[in-house]
Amino acid sequence: MSLKTLLSGSKIKVILSSVLAIAAIGGGVYWLASKNKAKGEHKFNPAFKAYVSSFTGGIISRESPIRVSFVSEIVKPEEINTPLQSDLFKFSPSLKGTTKWIDKSTIEFVPEEPLNPGKSFEAKFEIGEVMQMPEDLQTFEFGFQTIPQTFDVYVEGLRTYDVTNLTSQKLLGILSTADVADNATLEKVLTASQDGKTLSISWTHENDRKVHRFQVEKIQRKESEGSVVLTWDGSPIQSETKGTETIEIPAIGEFSIVSARAVQGEEQYAEIQFSDPLDQNQDLQGLIQISDVPDFNIVKDENVLKLYPPVRQIGSKTITVNQGVKNIKGKALGKTQTLDINFEEIKPSVKLTGKGVILPSTDGLIFPFEAVSLKSVNVKIIKIFENNVTQFFQVNRYDGNSEIKRVGKVVLKKNISLNNTNPNDYGKWKRYALDISSLIKTEPGAIYQIKIGFDKKRYFLQL
Repeated sequence: MSLKTLLSGSKIKVILSSVLAIAAIGGGVYWLASKNKAKGEHKFNPAFKAYVSSFTGGIISRESPIRVSFVSEIVKPEEINTPLQSDLFKFSPSLKGTTKWIDKSTIEFVPEEPLNPGKSFEAKFEIGEVMQMPEDLQTFEFGFQTIPQTFDVYVEGLRTYDVTNLTSQKLLGILSTADVADNATLEKVLTASQDGKTLSISWTHENDRKVHRFQVEKIQRKESEGSVVLTWDGSPIQSETKGTETIEIPAIGEFSIVSARAVQGEEQYAEIQFSDPLDQNQDLQGLIQISDVPDFNIVKDENVLKLYPPVRQIGSKTITVNQGVKNIKGKALGKTQTLDINFEEIKPSVKLTGKGVILPSTDGLIFPFEAVSLKSVNVKIIKIFENNVTQFFQVNRYDGNSEIKRVGKVVLKKNISLNNTNPNDYGKWKRYALDISSLIKTEPGAIYQIKIGFDKKRYFLQL
C-alpha cells in the first residue's frame, strides 16, 4: 500500500472515465451512504437493462439536458445533431424543448427554458418508436429532481476607493448559490440602502454562475455614525431564502476598530478591520499583541490587518491593539483596545478533491483526498462486476448505492494511517493520495466505488 502526502500545488489527473468511479466522501463513517437516494429516483422495469445503458436520474441542475443512452447503436452518423419532430419524450409536469441524437446511441432532450428548482419530474420515453421492442416494453419510464435553489450572503467589509479620500466607501461581499442562476436575474435578489436611499450594486459573476461577488457603491461617511442595510429576497431566482444585515458606518474623522474575527481555512489568521486605511509606513511590531502568541506575522491590506500565528491556534485569544496605531492621515487610535476572538477547533473531516472519477496513469490509480485532524482513515472499496455494470446504471449514477449488493461486493475494508505525527499539523487541511493499484487488483470493464470515512478512535491526537 502506498500513501502519498501531496505538496501544495501538486496536480492530480482527474477526468471522466468508466474505469474507476469514486463515491462521495462524508465527515463520518460513510454517512453519505444513507443519504444517497435522491428524492427524484424512480423505480422502473429492470427488463429495460438489456436495451438502455444509462439515463438522466437523481438530482440534477435546472439547466441539465435529459438523456437516454442505449446499449447498441440506433441511428446513422448523418442523423446526429438533427432536431427531431416526433414527440418521443413526455414529462409530468409537461416540458417544451428540442430532441436530437447527440451520438449514434444517445438521445437528448433540451428544455426550452431552465427547469424550476426543487421540482420532481416523471419522464416517459417512447423507446418502441426508435427500436424494435417487446409489446410490454414500448415506453421507458424514469424520474429526476432539480436542485432546490438556496444561497448564502457573506459580507467581507468596507473599503475605500482612494486611501486619501475617506468620505466615500464601498462594501464588498459574496453571494453563493446552490445551483446555477441567471446573472441578470440574480442581481435583483440583493438591495442596499443608506438613510432610506437606495445604493447601486456592482457585480462580478464567476463562470460557474454559482459565485457572485458584489460591491455596494458610494457609501457616505458623515459627521455622525450611520449604517447600510443589506436586504435579500430569493423570489427572483425561485428561492425561499430571505434576510437582512445592518453594517455600521463610522463617522468621518473617527478612527476606530470596526470588527475582529478568526479566519479558519488552509491558512489561519486573525483579521482586524479598521474604519480607515492604515499608515503603510508604520512598523506595528510591539503595537499589536496576541495572548500566548509571542511571535506572528503582520500583513496590512488598506484598512484590514491580518495577523498570522506561526502554528495553528485553538480556543479564545485576546488581541491588544495599542493606542499608537495610526491611519493613513497619521491620526492615532488614541485608546488601547482589547479584542477577544475564538479560534474554533476544526472538527475531524475528510473530503474529495477533483471531480470524483480517475483514470490509470504511470503513477498507478491515484485517488486524491483531503483530511483534517485525523490520524487515519477507513477505506472501503466496492467492486461492480463488468457483467453487472448495465444493471447498476439502471438505478444509479456513478456514486449511487441502490441495489448495490445485487451487482457488486466489498473487496477491501482497511484502516490506513495518515502518518500525522507533527503537532503543528493539528487543525490543518492536508492533501493525500491513495495508490489504489497497490490495494486491489483492478479488472478492465469493472467499476470500483471508494468510500473514505473515520471513527472517533482515529482522531488526530495533539501531542
